[in-house]
Amino acid sequence: MRRSLEDLIGKKGTTTIEGIKQEVLFPKAGIYKILGIKIPVYSPLPKFTRLNRGSIDSRIENYYGKVDIIKNKVYKKKYE
Repeated sequence: MRRSLEDLIGKKGTTTIEGIKQEVLFPKAGIYKILGIKIPVYSPLPKFTRLNRGSIDSRIENYYGKVDIIKNKVYKKKYE
């Protein structure tokens, strides 16, 4: 099943915050279109950080509802 850029929520990654590596979610800020090729642009500021209160995946699902997480990209779930 192919995912579209309209369903893209953001990209998961790891960054160092106060000397500790943490999982974060960088939300999609927009789409650049260059020569007909669409390229997603992500915000440089993370939206969620994983603290000691559970995984980043559960925090994303609580905020957005049902999502598909494929490798490091997060998509809205269309169908059950």
